[in-house]
Amino acid sequence: MNYHQPDSWIIKAFSLVFSEEMIARNFWLMNLYDIVTYNFYLFFFYKLVRRRAYRKWILFFVLMLLAVMLYNLFYKTADFNKVFLVNYVITGSSIVFVASIMYFLTLLKNDAVDNLFASLPFWIILGTLVFQLGCTPIFIFSNELNFTGNTYNIILMVCNAILYGCMIIGFVTHALKPKIFT
Repeated sequence: MNYHQPDSWIIKAFSLVFSEEMIARNFWLMNLYDIVTYNFYLFFFYKLVRRRAYRKWILFFVLMLLAVMLYNLFYKTADFNKVFLVNYVITGSSIVFVASIMYFLTLLKNDAVDNLFASLPFWIILGTLVFQLGCTPIFIFSNELNFTGNTYNIILMVCNAILYGCMIIGFVTHALKPKIFT
C-alpha cells in the first residue's frame, strides 16, 4: 500500500527507523502516548496524596495498569499499530477518575478549600478529569456513534481547550500566589 507522506524532515527521520505503514498509520504512537500518560498520572497522584490507604490504592492501580499493558503486548501485539488499545484507555481513564476523586476527598478532609483555587495540582487534576471524561467516550464509541470529522474535532478541541485552559489558570494563579493570596 502506498501512503502519502508529507515532505518534512521529521517524517524523513522517522522513515529511517520505521516502515512506511507505521508512519502513515500512527496508532502505535497514540498507544505509546497513553501508556506514558497514564503512568505519569499515577506517579503524580502518588506523590500528591498523603493518606496511606489512598497510596496503597494507587499502587494497586499501577499493578492493574501494568497487567492490562502486558495483556495488550502479549495477546494483542498485532493490533498495536492497527487500532487504539481501548481496554487500556478505559482502564487508564477509570483509574484517573478514581484517583482524582481520592485527591478531591483529601482536599475536603484537610480543610484546604480556602486555598483551593490557588493550588496548581487542583487545576491540573480538574483539567485532566474533564479531558478524560469528555474524550474517552469519543475515542471508544466514535465508530459506533458515527461521528463525523467535525463533531469529533469539535469535542476534541473543547476538551483540549478546557484541559490546557485549566493548566494555564493553575500556573498563573500559582505564580501569583505569593503576591495575591497571602
